[in-house]
Amino acid sequence: MRFAPFTHMAWAKAPPPGIEIDLSRSGWPSLPLADLGAEPSDLDPAEMEGYGPTRLREALAARYGVGPDEVLVSVSCTHALFLAGGCLIEPGDRVGVETPGYQAIRHLPTLFGAEPVPLPRRLEEGWRVDPERAEALFRSGARLLVLSDLNNPTGAALSRRDLLALGEAAERAGARLLVDEIYNEFLPRGERPAAHRLHPRAITVSGATKAFGFGGLRIGWMIAEPEFVRQAYALNDYVTVLVPSPSARLAMRLLANLPRIEAKRNATVEGGRAAFDAWRSSERRVTCTAPAGGIVAFPRLPEGIEEASFVESLASRGKVRVVPGGFFGLPGHVRVGFGAEPERVREGLRRFSEALDASGR
Repeated sequence: MRFAPFTHMAWAKAPPPGIEIDLSRSGWPSLPLADLGAEPSDLDPAEMEGYGPTRLREALAARYGVGPDEVLVSVSCTHALFLAGGCLIEPGDRVGVETPGYQAIRHLPTLFGAEPVPLPRRLEEGWRVDPERAEALFRSGARLLVLSDLNNPTGAALSRRDLLALGEAAERAGARLLVDEIYNEFLPRGERPAAHRLHPRAITVSGATKAFGFGGLRIGWMIAEPEFVRQAYALNDYVTVLVPSPSARLAMRLLANLPRIEAKRNATVEGGRAAFDAWRSSERRVTCTAPAGGIVAFPRLPEGIEEASFVESLASRGKVRVVPGGFFGLPGHVRVGFGAEPERVREGLRRFSEALDASGR
């Protein structure tokens, strides 16, 4: 089997020279390790045996309101997504994938020899996942639907009502939902339980990368029923066996210090969001829904502007980087991040508007 290139990731890892304002990022900027605090968090070596680290699983279980046997600790959200796909997808399957969506989600079925079937999210519907379209997809033979919540790239949220309807549609068809909730971590934990808590046909994956500023830890997790967690850990024995002990120790400190870290993050995010909302309201040439949370949005460019050329021109002339919508399966849009300091967001968006001026639109 040949893996298709992850073109978005390759693009993200090779920024052009001279970029002054990076609005392509979807995660909160990295924090220094000092922000994790100095509380002792040593793990007994025995805790790393078997399906450890035990206390980290217990801490995540407490955060999500589930049992420790419903938690798998991985070395990133992407790793958890891969393990879930490996347990759920068989060669020749039809698998529903949201569009627009992150490339790792849209291409996940192809990694296991399955056929991805796009399930459209539409701008005119607020990027909602329509349960009726999902049910039709299940009736066509799809055994799995893979989504993100908050959606990457739009920032749209799944409503509790729609998520329950999706779970019920999956249950009627004997299918499953796989929900990447890494951007949901920007929302208050009590605002909505994990998808797995709302419906047993749903599997949640998430991680410490986007909302907490510690992507370098490479810690993620899966929330699912105990039997599925055991299956995923068995597959993991072929991949990494255990998460690195230093990362597990630091993740314990992260969870212990989350209220302080989230307060620091929210102060930055609120300022960037206000700057973006002001620009979105005044820049009439783009069409953009307000994201439910997080730090990204997905404006549609004026008709006649080819987004890849616009992104290249904005980078070379305006020294600002945004992400072409083609990476998410929907050309004509760009993903804009507003998780930086408000003044940098405002300046980057001002240059964005100047680039629209230069395009004659």
